[in-house]
Amino acid sequence: MAGTGTTRVVNGADAGGGAGARLVDQLSLPLLARIFGLDEGVSPYLLLSTAAQVRSTLPHLVLSVAEREGAALGSGSRDTLARARGRASGYADVMRTVVARAPSARIVKGASMAASYPRALLRPVGDADIWVPERTELWRAAAAIVAERPMADVRITLYGTPAPFPVVTVQWPSEDPWLDKPMKAELFPTPLAGNGRAVGPRMLDPGAGQTVHDLMALCEEGFQRPFNPKDIADVLVLADSPLPPTGVLVAATAEYALAPELARLLDYAARWCDIGSLEELRLAVADEARRERDRRDRWRRSRVPDHVTNPVRRWLAYGMPVPSVVLNRVDPATRGDDASYEDFVGDHLIARTPLGDFLATTREVVSAQDARAARAYLASSV
Repeated sequence: MAGTGTTRVVNGADAGGGAGARLVDQLSLPLLARIFGLDEGVSPYLLLSTAAQVRSTLPHLVLSVAEREGAALGSGSRDTLARARGRASGYADVMRTVVARAPSARIVKGASMAASYPRALLRPVGDADIWVPERTELWRAAAAIVAERPMADVRITLYGTPAPFPVVTVQWPSEDPWLDKPMKAELFPTPLAGNGRAVGPRMLDPGAGQTVHDLMALCEEGFQRPFNPKDIADVLVLADSPLPPTGVLVAATAEYALAPELARLLDYAARWCDIGSLEELRLAVADEARRERDRRDRWRRSRVPDHVTNPVRRWLAYGMPVPSVVLNRVDPATRGDDASYEDFVGDHLIARTPLGDFLATTREVVSAQDARAARAYLASSV
């Protein structure tokens, strides 16, 4: 089924045929305006400001489409695109640093998807999602980033039970901190953290193939935010690429409990565009999506045993992510490659990691008294 959007001619090639035609060539300024609920002839300013309200990085996509169509860009727009491309290049440098220390590390979505974009089309990038399947390498990967950015801010979020696993967030200033949000890398043992309810964390199979990895990570975004035109661009790029058989992709969504999100993503894209061979997948995944929605409707949170009294461990047992505050930063060379976790007085859990010590908590605010007590405890137990 073709989408309701009108195909735009780009460089003389129609998305429906012609030499070098690609489905992603359907992306145009009029199409973006329609997706945002605007008239096709809307002013550039309103189109760009509307995109920014949806997602802070979406103006990068709009500007690169405008540049690709030959629109005249002012110095500010050109600089915005240059900084966006510099941001993507900076993350590529980060990844090279990480892989040198953690060979299992790989990008999901992000640079992986961007490599398949037409050269003139910029895939917006806010942060770097770095999947490190080998848990022993995760801290080495994070330490490699921090070693080159000693002023970086580091946070961890815990998931899972009985042995928590961390998502490590490293953040540092962007090239222009007045205009752009900080650079950020998130490192995790799985990109599938779930929704904190019926869909818990799932370990993605490293051998499933890059297309499955990217598609599952893209669907997972549906737990965090509404899909937007960047996701349509990703769908079109995937549709332009060699794909595993439809049955393999449907089976993957069933294994990772993501069929409803895939159905929603493809329905959204097909509303506006011809999604090519992914139309077959859109139809095929419908039954699995219904089964998964039914499972979620029947799901009830398991009761946590009474002997689990620490609030952090109870949250983790409930399937909820637990944030943390930093207590101390340390030189990774002074510690091993793994973390340990221990209950602490109050509503907290102390995480001793190769990057430092953190206080995982269910509280919105950690009191100064609790933070001092935790630091004193750590100092006394060295």
